Amino acid sequence: MENKNRGFQTSCIHSGEEWNKSGHLSPPICQSTAFEFPNTEEGARRAADIHADEFYGRWGSRNEREFEAIIAALEGAEDAVSTSSGLAAISMVFHALLQPGDHCVAVHNCYSESKILIEELCKQHSVELTMISSEDIENYRNAINPNTKLVYAETPANPTITLVDIQEVSRITKEQSDAIFVVDSTFATPYNQQPLKLGADIVLHSATKYIGGHSDVVAGVCAGNKDLMSKVRKAFSFHGPKLDPFAAWLLCRGVRTLGLRVQKHNENALKIATFLENHPMVNKVYYPFLKSHKQHDIAARQMTGGGGMVCFEVKAG
Repeated sequence: MENKNRGFQTSCIHSGEEWNKSGHLSPPICQSTAFEFPNTEEGARRAADIHADEFYGRWGSRNEREFEAIIAALEGAEDAVSTSSGLAAISMVFHALLQPGDHCVAVHNCYSESKILIEELCKQHSVELTMISSEDIENYRNAINPNTKLVYAETPANPTITLVDIQEVSRITKEQSDAIFVVDSTFATPYNQQPLKLGADIVLHSATKYIGGHSDVVAGVCAGNKDLMSKVRKAFSFHGPKLDPFAAWLLCRGVRTLGLRVQKHNENALKIATFLENHPMVNKVYYPFLKSHKQHDIAARQMTGGGGMVCFEVKAG
């Protein structure tokens, strides 16, 4: 079956199969860190290819490559790079794309550890950083300048589920700079949102959450075109935040049910958010698929569901 004709859930199950030549429906776990080459020419070829899956364990294994192929297929990307955590994915993207003297725009209303990491990376590498609130699109317009090389957004944001209009920020970014637009789409998953199709250049995830789905693996992944992912993979090969083969195997197992799980998350979270919105002890509910949410129009335009995260304030404080 051609990939373009596959439904989402079929892609979850069958993408990446080219990396499993064993005949086993459940791929073997490739633990080896070193490999035998048939000749010196083949060894030299693999040494020059940072995409090689059987050269040195730090570069990755077939388990990682299978997982990366699945994510690339789900996100509509040419390639993907997996890492040992979501923060490692962010770190590798920043290392790959920013140089001293560059300017970066990032949102401050995001996962707190991501914010700390971005601030520290920019400070250590002499990158000018402008932190903005993502709630007002004009903040992007005012912050991006010709020297901007990377624009970072998280949507939906952790923990207040604030959204970013991906298509509009992409348009502003490309009008005002040649910056790479990076979107952390962890809370949405590829089932609810596909940032690359909306104009983003790179999408990344903490695969620890919905993609793994079973609370038994820590991982990250980013996806984009081949040129950008080659730059990220080069940074990855030096810094070495490698995803363990067993962790990659667990992710391939978990992602097989991603569509079914997230669909149910969407249904349940909307019911809970609706219940809370009408509860006398609740002051405010943050859930983008509630019609009362101030960014509901953005959610309806770029997402297929609101996801499983609900944030609310109680009246008692």
